[in-house]
Amino acid sequence: MKSNKVILSITALALTVLVAGCKQESKPVEKTEAGTTTEASKGVTEKATDAVKNATAAVKETGAKVIEDVKTAGTTAVAAVTDKAKEMVAPASAKAQELIDSAKSLISEGKFTDALAKLNATSGEPMSTNQVSMVDGLKAQITKATEATSKAVANATATGTTAVSNVTKSATDAVNKFLKP
Repeated sequence: MKSNKVILSITALALTVLVAGCKQESKPVEKTEAGTTTEASKGVTEKATDAVKNATAAVKETGAKVIEDVKTAGTTAVAAVTDKAKEMVAPASAKAQELIDSAKSLISEGKFTDALAKLNATSGEPMSTNQVSMVDGLKAQITKATEATSKAVANATATGTTAVSNVTKSATDAVNKFLKP
């Protein structure tokens, strides 16, 4: 919008200079040959041409300045928005990172249920893609560890049950053998 006003002002100024610069009384154009003009009209034409060239140069210079100002303002605005976005995301990412670190600590201690609760608490926090992949990896690690623990408990229970059953059977057989005359 400003550039349109500037260009319009410069154009009006150029026309004013053109009109004001031509205060010579008009003389009839004398033609010496067909299509040629006298020296007086050549001077006026040269002055008008120079005025137009000067106005064009001023418009180009002003236009370039306006474009540069717009670029600078745009760059500044983008930088400001980017900085503000980083400021807003940083605390949220820090909270998520705190929960992730706490979950890692709990996993190393073997407290899988507590670690899973911490990781589930991160779902309400904005996170970076790296943090999201870390949370997913830790959840998979907990699932694997829980399954392995469940399998080991099931195997130990089955083995213990079999051993107790065998011992009970052997003891019962021994008692029965002892009690029979």
